Amino acid sequence: METKNKRDSLERIRRRLQFNNSSYVEPDGLSGGLALWWTDEVTVDVRFKSKNLFRCIVNLPLISSPFLVTFVYAPPVWNHRLVFWNELRNVANENRYPWLCVGDLNDCGAQAEKQGGNLCSRSRMEHFHSMVSDCELMDLEFKGPSYTWSNNQEGESNIRIRLDRALATVDWRNLFPLAQVFHESRVGSDHCPLVVMFKVQLKKVPFQFKFESKWSTHPECKQVVSGAWDVNQGGSALYGLVQKLKKCKEELLKWSRLVFGKDKMKLKLLQEKLKVLQAAPFSADTFREERDIIRDLEVLLLREEMALHQRSRINWLLYGDKNSAFFHATINQRRQRNQVIKLKSGLGHWIEDDEGINELIRDYFSNLFTHSGRRDFSEVLSVVENCVSSEMNERLIKEVSTEEIKKAAFELGSLKAPGPDGYPGFFFQSYWEKVGEGVCQAVQRFFNNGFMLKELNQTNIVLIPKVSFPENLGQYRPISLCNFAMKVITKVMANRLKGILQQIVSPNQSAFVIGRQIQDNVIVAHEAFHFLKMKKKGCDGYLAFKLDFNKAYDRVEWDFVEALLLKMGFHEKWVKWVVQSISTVNFSIFVNGEARARIEPQRGLRQGDPLSPYLFVLVKDVLSRMISKAREMDLISGIKFNRHCPVLSHVFFADDALLFLKADLNNCNVIKSIIRDYGRASGQCVNFDKSGVAFSSNMIDNDKQLFCDFLQAPLMKLDSKYLGLPSFWGRSKTEAYSFIIEKSLCKMQGWKLKQMSFGGKEIMIKSEVQPICSYAMSCFLLPKKICEKLNSLVSNFWWKGDPEKKGIHWNSWERMTQTKDDGGLGFRNYRAMNEALLAKQSWRLLSNPQSYWGRILKGLYFPSCSFLEARRGSRASWIWMSLLHGRDLLAKGLRWQIQDGGRVKFWEDKWIPSMPTFKVFSPRPNDCDIIWVTDVIDKEKKCWDKDKLDQVVSEAEVKAIISIPLSLFEREDNLVWHHTPTGGYSVKSGYRVALQGCRTSISAVFCVAWSTSRKYRSTVAAASFKGDAPLIITSILRSLGLQARNRVLCSDLSPGSSPEHDGLPIPLGQINSAGSNISAKVGGCDILDVHKKYDCYWVISVVFTMPMRAHEDWNTGLELSAPVDISTAQTTIAPCLMWRKFGLFSINLNLGKRLALMGFTRGFSSALRGKRQKEGDNEKKRIQHEIGDNDGLIERGNMRSGPKGVSCNVTAEYLRFVAEEALVQYLIFIRLADSITKPTA
Repeated sequence: METKNKRDSLERIRRRLQFNNSSYVEPDGLSGGLALWWTDEVTVDVRFKSKNLFRCIVNLPLISSPFLVTFVYAPPVWNHRLVFWNELRNVANENRYPWLCVGDLNDCGAQAEKQGGNLCSRSRMEHFHSMVSDCELMDLEFKGPSYTWSNNQEGESNIRIRLDRALATVDWRNLFPLAQVFHESRVGSDHCPLVVMFKVQLKKVPFQFKFESKWSTHPECKQVVSGAWDVNQGGSALYGLVQKLKKCKEELLKWSRLVFGKDKMKLKLLQEKLKVLQAAPFSADTFREERDIIRDLEVLLLREEMALHQRSRINWLLYGDKNSAFFHATINQRRQRNQVIKLKSGLGHWIEDDEGINELIRDYFSNLFTHSGRRDFSEVLSVVENCVSSEMNERLIKEVSTEEIKKAAFELGSLKAPGPDGYPGFFFQSYWEKVGEGVCQAVQRFFNNGFMLKELNQTNIVLIPKVSFPENLGQYRPISLCNFAMKVITKVMANRLKGILQQIVSPNQSAFVIGRQIQDNVIVAHEAFHFLKMKKKGCDGYLAFKLDFNKAYDRVEWDFVEALLLKMGFHEKWVKWVVQSISTVNFSIFVNGEARARIEPQRGLRQGDPLSPYLFVLVKDVLSRMISKAREMDLISGIKFNRHCPVLSHVFFADDALLFLKADLNNCNVIKSIIRDYGRASGQCVNFDKSGVAFSSNMIDNDKQLFCDFLQAPLMKLDSKYLGLPSFWGRSKTEAYSFIIEKSLCKMQGWKLKQMSFGGKEIMIKSEVQPICSYAMSCFLLPKKICEKLNSLVSNFWWKGDPEKKGIHWNSWERMTQTKDDGGLGFRNYRAMNEALLAKQSWRLLSNPQSYWGRILKGLYFPSCSFLEARRGSRASWIWMSLLHGRDLLAKGLRWQIQDGGRVKFWEDKWIPSMPTFKVFSPRPNDCDIIWVTDVIDKEKKCWDKDKLDQVVSEAEVKAIISIPLSLFEREDNLVWHHTPTGGYSVKSGYRVALQGCRTSISAVFCVAWSTSRKYRSTVAAASFKGDAPLIITSILRSLGLQARNRVLCSDLSPGSSPEHDGLPIPLGQINSAGSNISAKVGGCDILDVHKKYDCYWVISVVFTMPMRAHEDWNTGLELSAPVDISTAQTTIAPCLMWRKFGLFSINLNLGKRLALMGFTRGFSSALRGKRQKEGDNEKKRIQHEIGDNDGLIERGNMRSGPKGVSCNVTAEYLRFVAEEALVQYLIFIRLADSITKPTA
C-alpha cells in the first residue's frame, strides 16, 4: 500500500492487525512510501523494492509453483510514469515465473474507465496498452464499484477513475483459474481497497448434459445415436422428439464415459511413452511404434482442442490450428467476466451471500416478467392500419415443407450454447440423415395443430454483462437459451415474416427490414445533428430527444402483441402460432452455472429466439405510427431542412429511438403523452436518466435547461454516441474517432499471441481487429491519420507481436494488403477499404433514391439533378462529403448498360464495356447530328446501324459497339458496375479498384502455385516479396495429417519420390550430388522455364515428418561430414527460403546450437545477426570477394564444409541457371537437432 506515514506508526497498526512480517520503503518528503505486510502462512521473498515497486517471489500453501507478484505505485507525473513502464518491461523480460502485477497504476485504459472531467489522453492510453502488451499481461476481471478513485467533490466537479487494477500473465491465470479481484467500498480514502482472492470457493454445481463436438470424431458415436433414435417412444411427434432426445442423452453419457472418460490419463501415458521411445536407439520397430503413438496423440490433442473451442464460444477461429492454449485462456477470462460474486441491490447495498443473491434475482425477474394487468389499448392501436394482404397471409400460413425446415436448421449456429436439452445445432446438423425426419415431423406437427409442447419450450436464461464491469442486475442482459427444435420452429416463422416486413413497417424503422440498413439511420441522424449545429440564427429552436428503453424486449406484453397482429390483418392461424411460441415458455435463470430461480413469465420476448426481433419491430412500429399521426395532425412539428426535404420527426433502429422536434413546450408535452400511452399499452418503459436531449446552436442555456427539466432528461454530452458513432463533431475528427484505435489496441493484446498459432494470429487480425472500423468506414471518411495509425498498429502486431512496438518489417504494408491470389496476405488497406465501403452507400443512394434517407439527401444537396451530378455545396456535412468521396471511386467502374439507348449520350457518357474508358475516343465530326446512343440503333431491326457508326468512329470502336447486345423489349438504359458479372456493386470489387493504383505486378506462376496451396485451411505466407526480402510460405501440417519435428533441408525430392509428397503445392525439383536436372512441373511448365520467363525465384515449402533413412538412400543432396547415428529417428522437411538478386547463402552448422552464416543479404542478414546495416554490407562484400565472380561462384557449386559442419550440395548446372539474372542466389536454410549424431548405413 502507498502511505505517507513513518515506519513506527505503521508498525503499531501492523501488530494490531496481526501481520507477522513487513517490508517498507520510507516516504520522501511529500512523496508517499510503500508498505508490504504478510502473515506466516505465506512465504514472501522480496527481491527488489523502490519507491514505486515491490518485486516478490511468493509461495502459498498447497501451491507447488512459486509465482512473481509486483506491488506497484506508478508515478503520478507522466514523464516519470513512462520510465516506470520501461521498468515493468524489464521485469517481464527477466521473469520466468507466473506473474501478478497489482496496485495503483495511475492510468486508465479506456474512456469508459473515467467519469467526469476531461477525456483521458489518447496518447497516454496507447502507452499504457503498449506496456501491458509488451509484458504479455491480461486485465483480470473484477467485481464491485467500476471506479477505484474519486476526488470526492460534488456535482459536475466530481471525477471518478479506475486507477487501481490487477494484471496477470496467462500462466498465473492458469495457476489460479478461480481467482477473483474485488473493489471494496471507499472508506476514509480516495481509493477503493483492491482485494485479490486467489481461490474463490464456488459451490459445486449439478452436472448438466451438453453434447460434445469431440464425440463426433469417434466412429461409434453415429452408431450410438442411431441405436437410441430407433427406439419407438409413442405419442405425438413433438412428444416423441423430446423422448428420443432424452434416450439419446442417456446412451451418449454411458458411451462417452467409457470411450472419453480417461482421455487425460491416456494423453499423459502416451506422452511419457513417446519420450522413452525417442530416447532409445533407432530401429524399424521403434519407428513404427513411435509413428502409431504420434497418430494417437494427435487424435487426443484434437479432441481436447475441439472441447476447448466449443467452450470458448469463439466463432472466428476454428479448431485444428493448435490454438488450445488460446482457447483455454479465453475460457478462463470469459468465466471470470460472467461470474456473479456480489450484486448491488436497489437500495445500494452490496449482497454477497448465495441466499441473498438468489432472492434478489428471483424478485427482480419475477417483477420484470409480470403482466401489467388489464389495459385498454384500443386508442393506441387506432393508428395501426390493416396492411397485411391476403397474398401475404397465404405465404405466411402455407404448408411447411421438409426442405424449409432443413434450411432453417442449418441457418442456426452450430456451436451456440444449447438449451435445457443440451443439444447444440452441431448435433442435429451432423446427424441430420438420422434425426432430420423426426425433427421435421415434430415441427410440422406444431404448424398443423397450432399447439406447443411446454417441455419443448423450456428455456434457460443466462446473464451476460452489458457493461464492462456490471454492479447490479439492470446491467446484465438476460439471454435465452432455447431448445434447438424450438428455435427451428421460430426460425421458420422468422424467415417467412421477414419477407413481408418491408411492406408493413414504417420507413422510419431500419432494423431487421430487408433493404434497410443501420447506416440509413446514421446518415439521417448525422444530417439532423449537423442541422442543429449549423442553426445559429432565427427565433425557432430545435431539439433532438434520444430515448433509452429499459429492458425493452423483456417488457413486451403478450396481449398487446396478439391484438396488434390481428389489427394489422395477420391470419388467425399465424397469430395463434406466434402466441403459442411466446406464451408457453418457462424460464430457469442460471447464474454461475446453476439454476437460481424458476419463473413462469407473463410477458416478454426472448432475446435469443429467432422470431423475437421481428415481433419487436412490429411493436415498436406502433410508436412510430403514433408520432407520424401526431405530426400529420399538426400536433407536433419536426425538423424541416428545406422545402425539398420531407419533415423529419423520428428515426428508429430496433429499441433505439431518436426524436426531432421544434423546441416548443406544446411539442414536448404531446411527445411525453405519446410515450406514456404507448408504454402503458405495450409494457415499454423509458429510462429518462439514460436518455438525452441536444439543442440547436441558436438556443440559450436557460432555455436548454428548461426543456431538459420538462422532458426529465439530461443534456447530451459532447462525446455521446448514436448507434455506436459520435453524434457531435468538434474541430478534430481524429479525436472523435480515436475510440476505434482504442478498441483495436484492446483486441491486439500481447498475451493472446503466445497462446495462438501463426495462422490463428492471421485470422484474428482479419476477423477481429480489422472489422472493428468497418461500420464507421461505411458511413464516414475517416481521417488519414486514423487510417495510417491503424495500418501501423496492425503491421507492427503482425511482424513484432505488439501494435506499439516497432521492429523490422520484412515487406511493405502495401504488398501485405494485396489479396492472396496476388501473392499478399489479404490484410486490409484501411484507406482503400474506407473508399470501397463508402462507394457501397453511394451505390445504394444511386440505386434507390426514393428511400427515406435518399429523399433527405436529395432534398438537401441535389434537388434538381442526379446524384452523379451533385456538388459539395457550401454547408455540407461530413457524411455528404464522405459519400462524394465514395462516388469518386464508383465513377471509375460505372457505365451504362444499353437497352434502348434513349438515356445515354453517345459522345459524353460511359457505355462501351470493352473500351478502356468506356467512352468513344474518336473526335466528334462538326456536321454530326448523333447525340444519343439511340440515334445509331435501327429500331425496326433491333440492331446497330453499322453504316452510321462507320461514318463517325474508328473501326475498332465499331467492333466494340456492335458486340454490345441490344434488348428486344422496350426497356430503359440502366447504370451498372463494370467489375462484377451481375452489374451490381460489391465492396470486394470496389476494394480491388481502390487498390489498383498501388498494386505491383505478380508472377502468374506464383498465382497458380499459391491458388493450389489455398486448399489448406490456414496457409500463412509472407508472400510476393521484392528487393532483399524473402519469400516464405509455410503450409499447415494438419492438412497433411503430419507433425513438425526437427528440421532439415528438402531441396530436391522429385514429385512422387515419397508418399509424403502427395498434395504438395509445388513439387520441388531434384537437385543432388549426381547432377540431375530439375524435373518439377508447375502448371504444366518445366520449373526451369518458369524461372527464366518470370524472373521470380521462389519455393513454396510444406513441412512434414519423415523418418531419417540410411545416408545412401537419402536424396536430399545433404552431405554429412561423418556417418551419423540418429537417436530421435525423426527429422522434418523444412522451409526453403529463396532470395531474388542477392547473394549466395550457404549454412554451416556445427553439431551444436550455433548457426553460422557464410553470406549476407542487404538488410535482412544484418538484422538476423543483430548487426547494423553497414556491418552487414561490409560482410557481404567480404564474402563476394572470397567467392569471386559469377564463374567462380558457379565453380563452387559443389561445396563441402569442414570436418565439423554440414553443407548443402547444389549442382553447378542449377547455380548456372539461377546466376543468369544476377550475382545471387540461393539461401538454403538447414536446421538440425542437437541430438543428431552419426547415421548407420
